[in-house]
Amino acid sequence: MSAKNNKKLILSGVLLIVSIVCYFLYYIPFFVHGNYWWILGHGFGSSFGNNIIIFVFTIIATIVLITYCFMFSKTKLSGIAYCISLGIFALLSGYLCISDIDRPLFILTQPLFLAVIVIMLIVKATRASNKGVFIVGTVFFSAYAATEIVYEMFNLIDWYPLIGNLLSNILFYTYLITRFIAFYNIWLAEGGSISFNKKITTVVKTSFEDNLVSLKQLFDSGTITEQEYNNKKNQILNKL
Repeated sequence: MSAKNNKKLILSGVLLIVSIVCYFLYYIPFFVHGNYWWILGHGFGSSFGNNIIIFVFTIIATIVLITYCFMFSKTKLSGIAYCISLGIFALLSGYLCISDIDRPLFILTQPLFLAVIVIMLIVKATRASNKGVFIVGTVFFSAYAATEIVYEMFNLIDWYPLIGNLLSNILFYTYLITRFIAFYNIWLAEGGSISFNKKITTVVKTSFEDNLVSLKQLFDSGTITEQEYNNKKNQILNKL
C-alpha cells in the first residue's frame, strides 16, 4: 500500500475515533438516566432491546475498523478485520431495515448504506479500480449522504420539542459526519479512486534513423567529407 493511502487510512482511523467517542457520549444519558426521548428523535430503534443491539454492534464494528486503519502492512489479519467490521455494519443495516420498517425515509438510508458497504467489500476483494467503479461508488455514497441529510432535517423538525438539547445534537451529527468521511476515505484508499495518467508517447528509433545518426556523427568528426555524407544520406532516404 502506498504512503498516500496509508495517510488516508490514518486519517480515517482518527475520524472513526472521534465518531465513536461522540457516539458513546451521545448514548450516556440513555443508559445512565434512562432518558429514552433523548435518542428516540434520531431513529435508533423502537425499544430498549433495539437500542442495546445497535449500540453494542456499532461500537464493536467501529473499533475493529479503527484497528484495521492503523494496520499498515498488507496482512491476512488486516483483511479479516476489514471484512469483519464491514460485515457487522452490513448486518446492522439489515437489522434496522427490519426493526424500523414503519419509518420509510429511515429505511431508505439503510439499503443505501448497505450498498456502500458492499461496494467497499467488492473493491477490497477484487482491487477493481476503474472509472466505472469510481462512478458507481460515488453515486451510492452521494445518495446515502443525501437521504441521511434529508432524514435528519425532517427528524429535527418533528422532534424539536423533545430534543431541545444542543449538546446531544452536536454529538450525534459529529458522529454521522466523521463516520461518513472516514468510510469514504477508506473506500478511496482501498481502490475506489482512479488516477487519470497522461499517455506517455514512446519514440522508437528505426534502423534508418540510427544510420542517419551514425552518418552525421562520422561527418561531424571529419571521418567523411560533406559530399560523401550527402551521397550516403540520400541513399538511406531513398530506401524509405
